[in-house]
Formats: sequence, C-alpha cells, structure tokens
Amino acid sequence: MFKNAYIKIILLAIVVATLIASCSNVKDLNEYSPELEKLVVSTEGIFRGIELGMSLDKVKEKETAVLSDESTDYLYYDATLNESDYYTINYYFSEKGLYEITIDVYQDITANALSLRNALETFLTDKYGKSKTKDDYLLWETDAKGFKKVEISLFGEERDEGGGFISISIIAYE
Repeated sequence: MFKNAYIKIILLAIVVATLIASCSNVKDLNEYSPELEKLVVSTEGIFRGIELGMSLDKVKEKETAVLSDESTDYLYYDATLNESDYYTINYYFSEKGLYEITIDVYQDITANALSLRNALETFLTDKYGKSKTKDDYLLWETDAKGFKKVEISLFGEERDEGGGFISISIIAYE
C-alpha cells in the first residue's frame, strides 16, 4: 500500500517538474545568435544576470563589460561584439537600487544589425511574452519586486552612415 502511494507521489513530482520546465520558452542564448549571447550574457535576472533593485556595488560585481564611468547613481560600460561592432550599457540607481538599464548597440553591417535585432525580439518574447508595438519600438511589460511595473523596449534602425543601431531600455516604475 505504501509502495503504490510512494510511486504515485514520485510520478506526480515528475509530471509537475516537467510542466514547470516546459513553461519557459527561453532557449540557450547561443541558439539565438553568437552576438546575442555576448550581449545578453545570462538568462537570469532582468538582463545580463542583473536584477532590478540591485545596489550599485552588486551590479559592479556582476557586470563583465569594461567600466568607463561612474558616479553615486550611475554606471557606464563599454563592450565589443566583434572587431567592428560595440555596445554601451548605462545603469541608473535611486534609493531603491537599480531602476533603469539602457543598452545601445552599434553595428557596421546593416544585415548583422537586423539579424541581432530579430534575435533580441525572439529572446525577449520567449522570456517576457508577446510584445506590443508603440511608435517605432516594441514594448514588453513585466514586474520586479519593489516596483509597480517594468517596461522593456526594443528599437532598431539603419544608421545614415550605414550599419545599424539597436537600443534596449528597461525601466522600473515605483
């Protein structure tokens, strides 16, 4: 009698674990694109393994890009995707911790920028669900502990001098 109950409990636990694992649509980052993997770094946190509400010191510990500028409420990083393409990251802090992240990507080849933008759209949709279109950008909404609402926007355009520009903005509202 106990043996059958034990087997049923194990089977139920396996089914529940399988259902929980299947809820996430996020793939390994390298499946989206090598550039996306370099840019996003981790599927943990809101972006790059960073959580909203983190302290400035905690973000500095986790961030892998090169710190170029900082103040008491701001961090600015530079990083490269390859020989000619680069990105910048800005982190903004209030008394509640990290509340805004902006990432700007500059690519020399328009097709590469379009490919990365599409990979980012797929990744963000897999992670945060269906987006809305607002003006010239896509918008996802999510939540974070201690904040009322979080908006993630993705914008991409061709640059006049050739190549492409992509901007990701993550803003938490108190």
